[in-house]
Amino acid sequence: MFAKTLFTVIILVSTTVVWASPDHLMIKKAMLVAPETAVNIDTIYKSNFADDVIECKVAVGHCDVLPTGDFVNLNFTGQDMSGKRICITNHILFYVSNLQGEEGNPAVISNCDGIGQITDTNKALWILNSQYVRVTGTGHSGYPLGLKLSGAHNTIDVSNGSSNIEIDHVDVRTSSDGNTGTGISIRSYPACEEGELKYTRPNFTQHDSIVRDSYIHDTINEGLYIGTSHHQQSEGAYTLDCDGDGNFEPTPQADLKGVVVENNILFNIGGDGIQVGAAVENAKIENNLVLGFGEVAGWPHIQGIEVNPGSKVDITYNWIETTTPESSGVGLSIQGAGGSRYINNVFIGMNKAIHGLRSTGPTDDPHFVWYNTFILSGESNAASIWCSDEVAVNQMDFANNIFINSTTPWADSQYGGTGCWQEAGQWLTDDINELGFENPFEQRIWPIKGSVLTGQGAITSPAITYDFFGDMRITNEPGAFAVK
Repeated sequence: MFAKTLFTVIILVSTTVVWASPDHLMIKKAMLVAPETAVNIDTIYKSNFADDVIECKVAVGHCDVLPTGDFVNLNFTGQDMSGKRICITNHILFYVSNLQGEEGNPAVISNCDGIGQITDTNKALWILNSQYVRVTGTGHSGYPLGLKLSGAHNTIDVSNGSSNIEIDHVDVRTSSDGNTGTGISIRSYPACEEGELKYTRPNFTQHDSIVRDSYIHDTINEGLYIGTSHHQQSEGAYTLDCDGDGNFEPTPQADLKGVVVENNILFNIGGDGIQVGAAVENAKIENNLVLGFGEVAGWPHIQGIEVNPGSKVDITYNWIETTTPESSGVGLSIQGAGGSRYINNVFIGMNKAIHGLRSTGPTDDPHFVWYNTFILSGESNAASIWCSDEVAVNQMDFANNIFINSTTPWADSQYGGTGCWQEAGQWLTDDINELGFENPFEQRIWPIKGSVLTGQGAITSPAITYDFFGDMRITNEPGAFAVK
């Protein structure tokens, strides 16, 4: 689907960014037009698929473990599964525990000889207490999304101390038979196991949680749920008495380091599109498309991207869109740590652009919300920023964003006034036609020669040299796109 990034991009550290954007208009056609004329979803993923294929054939012994039957429950305690392959064929549920690979040589769960499929009434694929594992649908060169999973709860659920998990090229949905369900969840809540308290910080850290090149769709709740939601509570959201001595112990939720959510399509998501929490280090949400979120779950699960407490994240080159503003309330929810960067993103259709609430992180390290385009429904204010005496001034740094169709000015500060944010180069309008976009009716929402936006961006330090499409910013326009 997406062209590969040639090298790691660190915005605000390097001013040179090279990115070949996905063709969002083609992807939208694939998702939204009549099935008989739509581009097949597999076609979108084929462009760079050859680089990922790990061809699997049963006849030549590629499967180290080949489970059969509807119900699979595998426990690999004491076994070194580094580099070995567990094959999925056609099952109703698939549980894996204590699966151990090694760094650079993970255990692999994949399809083989065609599409691997799990269709369950609870969890489809449940991975517990496992490390260095890759779940991939790349086992056959003819099927870019070679694992197709459906479950009525968390379709892929990675928990109970699991770490160093990569998931790619999977087709995930939740079953319509259930009343709950997240597409992919990767997190471990504090728990009692064998009389001991486990999975709390600082004794447990979840490393390298990666979801890429996948199609997550038609979920009841969140599309992606990575990390926990209450990292800011130093003693945790609850207490546990694991040894039964009557003393309840605090349960601070674990840190995540190395979260990557990139090159995914999420479609018709019932709750939050992408939710990341407790991601304290090396986290990014990049090059994703979310079409439709907050469709079912209702408040408060109505964010396109939600950054939960504890998280310091780079969020770049994402296209987030909804056609149901009455249920899909917020494009971007900011509740994480200072130092997060939200740059070159597009948000369309929601009734509010940003909900900002500083929950965790150093008070002298602001959020950077720069060069984003928000086209709103016209049903609410552009942003609500919750300030308080506990947060230092200028903790939300807004620069060069475009807000279209908001009913009130872009910042509606609550709880203590306007002392925690600053702005420069913002552009507000209730008339998209005045901006000089190429064709806003076809969502070709970049300014062309003669646009009133030309050169109207404020100077940032450092400069953001490239735009959403990877084109050079010559005259520095607000919004995700430079003049074309």
